[in-house]
Amino acid sequence: MNRFDFDLSLYLVTDRQLSAGRDILWIVNEAVNGGCTVVQLREKHCCTREFVELAKKMKTMLSHFNVPLIINDRVDVALAADADGVHLGQSDMPVDIARSILGDDKIIGLSVENLSDIQAANSLDIDYIALSPVFGTPTKTDTNTPFLLDGVRKAMAQTSLPVVGIGGMNRATAHDAMLCGLDGIAVVSDIVSSLSPRESAESLIRIVRDNNGSWCQNAWNAINPILNRIKKHPFLMEMAAGTLPLHKFTRYLQQDRIYLSNYSVEFFKLAEMLPEGEMKDLFAQFAHDGMEAEEMMQNQLAQKYGCPDAPALQGTIDYMNFTRKFIDSEDLSLSMAAMLPCMWVYNEVGKYIMSIEENGRENPYHEWISCYSSEMMDEGVKNTITLVNEMAAKESPQRRAAMRNAFVTATELEWRFWDQVY
Repeated sequence: MNRFDFDLSLYLVTDRQLSAGRDILWIVNEAVNGGCTVVQLREKHCCTREFVELAKKMKTMLSHFNVPLIINDRVDVALAADADGVHLGQSDMPVDIARSILGDDKIIGLSVENLSDIQAANSLDIDYIALSPVFGTPTKTDTNTPFLLDGVRKAMAQTSLPVVGIGGMNRATAHDAMLCGLDGIAVVSDIVSSLSPRESAESLIRIVRDNNGSWCQNAWNAINPILNRIKKHPFLMEMAAGTLPLHKFTRYLQQDRIYLSNYSVEFFKLAEMLPEGEMKDLFAQFAHDGMEAEEMMQNQLAQKYGCPDAPALQGTIDYMNFTRKFIDSEDLSLSMAAMLPCMWVYNEVGKYIMSIEENGRENPYHEWISCYSSEMMDEGVKNTITLVNEMAAKESPQRRAAMRNAFVTATELEWRFWDQVY
């Protein structure tokens, strides 16, 4: 089992106390046949010998399905049974010690109970995190305040790790939870206690697959809090009203021209990195037409309002350095994820401001607004989204999470760019 390429979609956590006396191996076998993609063996009430023997039997069974076996808490049991990995809680063995014992090829997951835990987890050598709990749950009574759906969305924007939600996950809640961008759900009672674990798993995996969304939609969900801050920024509100002081708009133009000169070069490099085909041609055409339209608009506004050269501000430098490091690495998927917010967020902002713009063509900033809300911009963004979704579909969960992190970070840098010129 490759620790860098496993599927978190439907993550079964066992609990023999909820099994109604049935053989847990039978339940797991039925669940995996129904579509479970990961199994965590959780045993709180048996001796170590029994735990190891059960884990060995389960590992043998799951190997036929290429489904990883994760051991809850017990690094010693995971090692003895040659399980695929271990799942740790906040009070369990420290991750660095667990990694040194298990080695580099084993999966390590970590439960996180708040945003501070997530920030700490981002620097650890782990393979996924479990938000615990998403909702209140009768199977665990020692948990913190539930994340709930808003908390899940915030959490997804805070990490580059794959994320599974646990706690209250069942057929009634899976739909809404997956729409928040989770990579998967961890289920206990809705499978273990079911009269038909196989049918329950089939229903759950169908819900997960149907609501997992495209990569771009999940990434967009993750940036919603940042996007709302951008839309409400006084710079844009005043631009829509036509009341933005000219010196602030001029300062923005100075920084945008600096950024655009860098972005244009990187955009064409990105087009060259794409494999030959229709999408490369469409992207290259969008790069040419889009950059030409933006440059024309910039020149018109500079002539109209005056725009002397100025040094790059720190927010501009940080944003350029961020995208440049991905382009220089020639990592196509991460580069696309890092470059996408500039065009997509600008297009969304342009359309939003157009919808609330006051005075129409009499607005002194109408040329800017109409450029980014244009049909050409719309079409180019849609084609780019299609391209990025195709790329992400071929990547591992870990790579898709890294792409999401690049996308979220670039969007945060977009906000800083607006904020520095106001």
